[in-house]
Amino acid sequence: MQDAVSERGTALARCYIAYRLEREGLRSEYYKTDRTLMTTEVFERICALADEVEYRYVISFDELYMDSRMDAEKFDVVARELFGSGIRWGRVMALFAYVGAMAIQCKERRQDNILRQIGLWMDTLIQKQLSSWVKQQPRQWDSIVDHYRASPYGNVHWAAKLLLVVVVLCALAVFVAAMQAVNPSGL
Repeated sequence: MQDAVSERGTALARCYIAYRLEREGLRSEYYKTDRTLMTTEVFERICALADEVEYRYVISFDELYMDSRMDAEKFDVVARELFGSGIRWGRVMALFAYVGAMAIQCKERRQDNILRQIGLWMDTLIQKQLSSWVKQQPRQWDSIVDHYRASPYGNVHWAAKLLLVVVVLCALAVFVAAMQAVNPSGL
């Protein structure tokens, strides 16, 4: 059972995925836009910030989803690396950018089974990890607007750089695993 903060976070994440897919001319039966939610200041800020992260690090995002072996465990590795030293709004926006880019790649590759799972992974992450932190913020999810009011992109850039490091580490891990699968006796 989700509380109100988790429920709103889940709605924002799923609506963001729908927004990203629609922006690319794609649709998914799993993600529908909520026009009421999409017109809120917090959703507009999430879109602007996550889009900025994705735009600045487009090469990294092109490399971040490498094959059809994406699963909950790999998603959890990215989340642990991203939030390992604490949760901050910039890191949350980097996560939104990550799932948006991953959703587009899944849809383009016709991997609807993984596309559907992305929302479920986000739901779990929001419920188990992010919602308790968001509840501590003065206006919960609306605090995103306050946090970035003075400086529209605040600390999103360093969070995106952290995500880039996480992506490179994950890519290296996938490469090593693939090499071991090809040559089990060693590299």
